[in-house]
Amino acid sequence: MAVRATVSRFPIDSDALEASGLPWGLTVTPFAAQDENGIAPARGSNGHLLPRCENCYAYFNTYCELDQWAWNCSLCGTLNGLPSDAIARYSNPHSIPEMSSSFIDLELPLDGSEEEMTQARPVYVAAIDLSCKPSSLSILLVGLESRL
Repeated sequence: MAVRATVSRFPIDSDALEASGLPWGLTVTPFAAQDENGIAPARGSNGHLLPRCENCYAYFNTYCELDQWAWNCSLCGTLNGLPSDAIARYSNPHSIPEMSSSFIDLELPLDGSEEEMTQARPVYVAAIDLSCKPSSLSILLVGLESRL
């Protein structure tokens, strides 16, 4: 995934954003061939083994704190236990793609026919900065709803 900011530094808070008078945001390209630094993704198999947070269902990633038997979710902070097979996999973290890069492509095993896989609908994620003025937010939400 490539992530590019519209300015070189983010405002520290909504007051700094308002005082700057500059529009800012992020451009996120989920299926980019390279990340924002021009680096190709790390590749791996067994994507179905990637742990998910018990609270918010986020995937384990390089920003999560890893202990010997558990990990802390980087989004919600929940402490999640690791199953015994994951403990063995993460004992050597440098050999696992999800521990070596934040930009990874993991293969998933086919559990249905290939035709079902090609018929899958794409998923789009919109990240919205809620620190903007309510009038700007309502315009943004109307625009997003019209795209659905």
